Amino acid sequence: MRVSWRLTTIILIIAMGLLGLSLGTSGRVAAQAVPVQYVLVGKGGSFPPNMDALVASVGGSMVAQLDEIGVAIVESAEPSFMDAVSTLPGLEGVAQDRPVALALPNQGDSTVVESLDTENATWEGGALEALNSKPCTNPPTGDCNPGLAKFFWAQWNMKSVGVPMAWNAGVRGDPRVKVAVIDTGIDYAHQEFQRLVNGKAVSIVDPVLSKSFFKEPLPPGALPYLDVSGHGTHVAAIIAAEGVSVAGVAPGITLLAIKVAGRSGFASYAAIIAAIKYAADVGADVINMSFGDTLEKDGRENAQLMAALNRAVNFAHKKGALLIASAGNGGINWDKMGNVMKLPAQLPHVVAVSATGPQFGLNVDGMAVIPNAEGLEQAYTDYGKSLVIFAGPGGSVTPFIDRATKMPLDRVLSACARFTPGVNCTSGRANIFMVGTSMAAAHVSGAAALVDSMAGGALTGDQILQILKQSADHMGKNGKDAWYGYGRINVYRAVTGN
Repeated sequence: MRVSWRLTTIILIIAMGLLGLSLGTSGRVAAQAVPVQYVLVGKGGSFPPNMDALVASVGGSMVAQLDEIGVAIVESAEPSFMDAVSTLPGLEGVAQDRPVALALPNQGDSTVVESLDTENATWEGGALEALNSKPCTNPPTGDCNPGLAKFFWAQWNMKSVGVPMAWNAGVRGDPRVKVAVIDTGIDYAHQEFQRLVNGKAVSIVDPVLSKSFFKEPLPPGALPYLDVSGHGTHVAAIIAAEGVSVAGVAPGITLLAIKVAGRSGFASYAAIIAAIKYAADVGADVINMSFGDTLEKDGRENAQLMAALNRAVNFAHKKGALLIASAGNGGINWDKMGNVMKLPAQLPHVVAVSATGPQFGLNVDGMAVIPNAEGLEQAYTDYGKSLVIFAGPGGSVTPFIDRATKMPLDRVLSACARFTPGVNCTSGRANIFMVGTSMAAAHVSGAAALVDSMAGGALTGDQILQILKQSADHMGKNGKDAWYGYGRINVYRAVTGN
């Protein structure tokens, strides 16, 4: 546990260093007082009408003013700006923006899966007889069978939570249901995000409502929310891959790519706050947040960041969205963390998800594991009754390799973005194994989307949450369990009541 905690701290320190390096590459440039970003919190949930002029009067400039939640994002190169802006009327407080990690190192796996002889592969899951037996070609039509995806036999995660049986019951997702993936973007051109509509291939990633709150160099002609990291694409495909090579939980829904991070894998509070509000404004039914940060509750700046993020979450909840977050990969018991808070996972109205996973191809009901410093298997998921609401498949890092395919089948297989660094996924057809509570959260987001699809997208987040609670497979201790929360999601039971 201490090793994991120290690792997270080191990562955040490195991120701060990277952010600084990105602002200036020499001592001469760094001395030119590069602008720093701040988060302002308005008193009583609002700002004075001339807030932008007030900010300018103390040497700052307005980046974004989110009046509905009383939060503003500003920047300034003035060394004394923090003290100066704190004296302005109508402010509850101010905090310097800080990075938020979307993925720990080594969360991805270098095993890329694209072409593999699967003619003789079989799956003994049953319950697919009533589905159309037509495979999902590229691009697929809405009547194909995602259970016939080329590598579906490797997706233990889908079978463990009853996804194929939900499809068999006729529930694949409604395109009116929108899931916002706040992440590194989505590789919208990957084959798993293409759908054939009226004879024309269209992306299930909405090009109008998708948006980027993060700027970085991209390939010529790329849309601003393109994923060049790989994390967001993997998460999004778990939610809604169409089923050509891998299947997502809800292949019939619509995705919104809300980009807040890039190649470094780090977002910021300012970008996340703006992204959550935006997703709610454009009608997202489910908001997936596969990232997290830890803040001490003491300290005025931390309190302002918590308050600003909480306002965005409350705004989305009031709009009817269900917000889902990863619990974290540090193996930390949050019931014993005292003055430290996990964000956004521990905020009210956020559903935090822990990770389950097989060990050596066995026991998909157990908590997911990774090797510890001694090489022994250790559960990596964060846990605690004060944190976990549900468990979902996150995958394990074990020495288990399938002899026939040479694949690490304890991990979670999903789409690989074309520009994922360190691997060759350039074809737009490749898939990759990853592990983490990021993946676990995506399964719950997909399940929520299917539940909402049963009502044509008309359910509120609270209604979806209640259905997921009532239908989950209870595991662990009676009542709410520290590891599994209210249980591991059961997608089939959630959409059928059986």
